[in-house]
Amino acid sequence: MAEVRGALKAGPLSLDEFCSWPVTVIRSLIGAGDGDDGERLHRLRFLLQRGLWIDSDYSGVAGEYEVMHQMLQALKHIALEAAGLGGESAVSCFNNVKVVHGRFCDKGKQQQDILKYISSLHNNSVCLFGDLNDRLPTAARQLLDSMIPETKVTPAEAKQAYSNMSQWLMENRAWVFAPAGTSPCLIHGTDCPLVKSVEPASTSPATPPPKRRRLSFSESDTSKMDVAGEEESVPLAPASSFLRVNLAGTTCTGWSSAGKGLHFADPSERPHAIWLAERVARAEQGVEDMVISECTPRYPVKEKLADLEKTHEIIYLHISPMQLGWPVRRSRVFTCSLNRESMAWVGPDQSAVADHFLQLFGREIQATADVFLAATDAEVFDFLRERASKRGVQLPEDMSWQDVSMQHVYAPGQLVRLENYEKARQEVLSEKHSDGADDAAVAGDSGPSRDCGAWYADLEQNPGHGASTPGPILPSALTHGTLHSWSANRPMLPMEQYVAHGWNVFADRTSWKHGCEILPALQKRSMCQQKKMLGNGWHLPVIASWWFYCMCHSVKLDRAASIQPERTLLRSGGSSFSLGQDSQQSLSSFGDCGAATDSDMSRQQFQSVASDSHEENPGASPRRFVRFLQ
Repeated sequence: MAEVRGALKAGPLSLDEFCSWPVTVIRSLIGAGDGDDGERLHRLRFLLQRGLWIDSDYSGVAGEYEVMHQMLQALKHIALEAAGLGGESAVSCFNNVKVVHGRFCDKGKQQQDILKYISSLHNNSVCLFGDLNDRLPTAARQLLDSMIPETKVTPAEAKQAYSNMSQWLMENRAWVFAPAGTSPCLIHGTDCPLVKSVEPASTSPATPPPKRRRLSFSESDTSKMDVAGEEESVPLAPASSFLRVNLAGTTCTGWSSAGKGLHFADPSERPHAIWLAERVARAEQGVEDMVISECTPRYPVKEKLADLEKTHEIIYLHISPMQLGWPVRRSRVFTCSLNRESMAWVGPDQSAVADHFLQLFGREIQATADVFLAATDAEVFDFLRERASKRGVQLPEDMSWQDVSMQHVYAPGQLVRLENYEKARQEVLSEKHSDGADDAAVAGDSGPSRDCGAWYADLEQNPGHGASTPGPILPSALTHGTLHSWSANRPMLPMEQYVAHGWNVFADRTSWKHGCEILPALQKRSMCQQKKMLGNGWHLPVIASWWFYCMCHSVKLDRAASIQPERTLLRSGGSSFSLGQDSQQSLSSFGDCGAATDSDMSRQQFQSVASDSHEENPGASPRRFVRFLQ
């Protein structure tokens, strides 16, 4: 594998560049110029042509839905650019990627309201389940209930109880998570299947299948400006032909630095054990190919996912938006678990994944968090007036927001912290000035300096304690944070925080016009609810980069075409493949995929390995388009 470059590429600078992150993700993978662009494009095309069937657990506000909405637009954008070159394009299939969201699952009422809204965009075809416990047979649920003593227990006793639960679920997974299992659905008012084999459930049995526009390029694309033509019913392919993916932002309460630190004794261990055992069962049943998960960086991947090792190959990455050029703190661990029976990892070894990922996506931070202050004066004033009203102060409607005193906006404790943060900031400025730095350099501001430059702090955190990380980089989004901007001398609005996490809620102010799909539903929530959902959510550009990175380094196996399809793979590293249901033999390397180009890996070889033999333009070469991207 190529070594990591010494100097990072420049990161985004303007709001336009930040909001167009979906295109950046694609270009980073198939226009890197490292000699492997053709290979990555080839693999991505074949997986996307199968279509994606996505189920999620711990869904929150369905970050995976927004990711795919944006990425499908980016794929179409890339295809249109290539079409402008004339002739046949290697990425023409990007115009017709089929994505089906099968179900969501979350027990939070606020989150459920958002998820119901998303399902309504698709004729209520997407199921919504509540508690993960609801999918258990009654006998299994009662048994788990009995395994926790009713009296108060010690952490050691709780840890052992949750370990026993996990062990029992794994031993009984075949019947607990039977293929015909169901769970109460909040959309359809009945028990719906956990594993769908055909088209998603409609609103009721009498409701006809949802209509699809003839020129629509994806199931989850609802933008009316991108489709045309009369409607027609288009049957979906059998679910077994899709690449089936489970996504989960597993609960971090047991491992978060902001939590109690109960770890394996935390109550969140029970739903995690349910989720994990089901992943093993679905892999064994052949109905799930890939699992993408996210959690706090303290989440111990090897220990928590140990039960997946026999059925899945596990790849993981610790990453922060800052490493992708975003002035935002949000370190997370991302995992990708591939079903050994249906998928193969052809990327670098685990030890080299981080360096390789950053070689493709690593960017130097060019902007401060001020770039996300995109709210209009009217929006800022409405926000401040609402905050002041809750403190018993009525601001006149003709008042300018710049004239609003923060004494009317912040609570007494927040004002004390604001003063203490200002003292700390002045100390930093004094130290830097003693070294000869100017104001803009001290603040890290890449543009014209306003007063002393960009500086942010969470007024819910005491300086020097907890998650306190003041500076030009946006502090980590907590579920109850209040971020203050020194350069603007005002709070950062919740919607501005969403933009900083990749949600394009200001599409009317950027050149990337594909706005956030759930914005109408978000705007109906209170500011506290908006912040809570963001604090529990994902940084979209980061998880999109990881998800597509994993797809570009994975292939779908076809065991009907070959008894041991892994042996035909050219690959690097020591990835372990399952040779049959019970074998865990590790194959030796038969070639260096990292050094191969699209001419080295023949089309015939790929078609014998993967069940991806229905490419629209088999004669189109990725190489011509890759040169266009560079």
